[in-house]
Amino acid sequence: MAAGVFIRLFGTGPFETRLLLLLSVPFMLAAAVAVVLASTAKALLIFANPLTTIPRVSIAASLFTMVVAALYVAMVGRIAVWRQRAVLFGCSTTLILACRLAYEQWPELASMALSVLVTGICYLLAQEVASLSQRLLTARQARRLYPGLAATSTVGAALGGGL
Repeated sequence: MAAGVFIRLFGTGPFETRLLLLLSVPFMLAAAVAVVLASTAKALLIFANPLTTIPRVSIAASLFTMVVAALYVAMVGRIAVWRQRAVLFGCSTTLILACRLAYEQWPELASMALSVLVTGICYLLAQEVASLSQRLLTARQARRLYPGLAATSTVGAALGGGL
């Protein structure tokens, strides 16, 4: 049923429809995870800190994301893709768990650190999903299929927000 909807909406052939369906899952999951992580981090930040800290945390998160983006670009060509993903997933998981454990002792500091970290992690998650689609799609296919992938990301974000 979903394949028929994609064929009618985007005018795709059977191969492109399969590709779109395969790529829709990571886009949807990435958006859902990003929404859940960001909402949780912001809720903990607001709960544990005065509202005056939010602008400083937002600026710190932007600077951290800039550093993460530069490190990601430096790492992309030098490390194998599977190792790169393992490093990113391992570091992200370790840092989130460390913030969770630190939250019991220092809720103010841990919630600020988590908010900063989640911004960079969500950026990396989006980059990895885009990188996956870049490896699988030609430029012509990407032009035609990205609206469908964006739509599935929106559905994923809505589902993540519903959690």
